[in-house]
Amino acid sequence: FFSSRRRHTRSDRDWSSDVCSSDLFEKVRDIIVDTLSCELEDVTMEATLAEDLGADSLDAVELNIALEEQLGLSIADEDRPNMKTVGDIVRYLEAKEA
Repeated sequence: FFSSRRRHTRSDRDWSSDVCSSDLFEKVRDIIVDTLSCELEDVTMEATLAEDLGADSLDAVELNIALEEQLGLSIADEDRPNMKTVGDIVRYLEAKEA
């Protein structure tokens, strides 16, 4: 009876239907975890940098530098204040790659 049921995990998720590509999200997530020293499971597309992940203004600067260095993309100064969630960052970077 229970053997036919299985728990769904993150790896079961169908990323093809998501707004963002899973590869880019995973890269951004890993950079955020390393830079902000937060828990992997706390970093979701909806997570806010300040409230949910505890980033202050210095953390935000360090995160921008890490993203730029590790992804090879530049983030315009005027666009930084608009990036309040992980999803904002991923969507911005996707647009830059296109």
